[in-house]
Amino acid sequence: MNGPFLRFNPAPLLLLVVAGLFTSPAALSQNSAYGHWVNDPKNIATPGFVYDPPPAGFNPLTASDAELEQWGFPPRPSKTDKAGYARWKRTATLMRVTPQLTPTNIYNGPARNVRLGPSVKNAISTTSENWSGVVITDANGTFAANNSFVFADWNIPAVGQPIGICNSTWYYSSQWVGFDGFGTNDVLQAGDEADANCTSTSYSFWYEWYPNAETRISFPAAPGDPISVNVWYTTASPHGHATLTNWLTGNAAFIGFNPPSGTTYFGSSAEWIVERPTVNGSLADLSNYSSMGISLPEASNVTNQFYPSGAPAGATIYNVAMTCPPWNPSSSCTSTTTISYPYTTVYSPPYEMLYFQEFPPAGKEP
Repeated sequence: MNGPFLRFNPAPLLLLVVAGLFTSPAALSQNSAYGHWVNDPKNIATPGFVYDPPPAGFNPLTASDAELEQWGFPPRPSKTDKAGYARWKRTATLMRVTPQLTPTNIYNGPARNVRLGPSVKNAISTTSENWSGVVITDANGTFAANNSFVFADWNIPAVGQPIGICNSTWYYSSQWVGFDGFGTNDVLQAGDEADANCTSTSYSFWYEWYPNAETRISFPAAPGDPISVNVWYTTASPHGHATLTNWLTGNAAFIGFNPPSGTTYFGSSAEWIVERPTVNGSLADLSNYSSMGISLPEASNVTNQFYPSGAPAGATIYNVAMTCPPWNPSSSCTSTTTISYPYTTVYSPPYEMLYFQEFPPAGKEP
């Protein structure tokens, strides 16, 4: 695979896959699940539980909740939630792939250098060095209820270097949904990555439970592909789950994963984010994604629904714009300049769109 891995590994990229059973008691407390653990030999990236495809004749529409959990399906909504049930049914009946997992040293971490601004409508204007998007916060444990989830649809953005730049340096961007990271030191998340230099691009899916690094998933990813990402939390191990769906190919991948040892899951925020990740210990320059939209953004703690446009009483919504510096070269961004920001268009929840617009500091959008 050609791509930005070469930036931190000059040797040919090797697929580091360990498909043996990971026998930690904590990892296997959900020991009736069907699949296998994949561990990073370097203990840097997030280990994953790859769920096997169900046997022929298995019908997720009639299976019990326990059977769905054993095979890694996302929680089934009530049929009274017509939109949610239709979305779940589409995903549950797709062809499941058994992906290979590739450890990385890329980190999609908590929001850095957060600065709060004025309230605009029902949200607080906020800036961060590495995040742009919408964050909803509430009390610790709000999203720690069993089967709490955060979801969105989007098209993988086509990316390049900023206008007027052409060099071998890789620029990175991650589009993801998840929990925590806004005022906490953990992030439970999954999404896609869209990276570019002057002559090449790289697109991939990944999951991560920070402070572990991102783990890439061998799953079809190309610019323009319509995708869905669903991340949910369960009180039984594996505690983190991600379903990644590519509607163009008609495939879905189902992954389970646990928090790193010693990490506390706060369950205090849900978010829909475009991020420039940390690579080789430094915050990467943001790849030029120009603009993108996220549809059907929704989070739930089973009791209540949360949307970028509105949340239950007691919750707080933050509209986060990404700023620079840092940027390389520093001369391209010598002041605190907004380089990526979100805005929401509401039709009628859950039918709303969250848009992102980018203005790379090295040039203007065409």
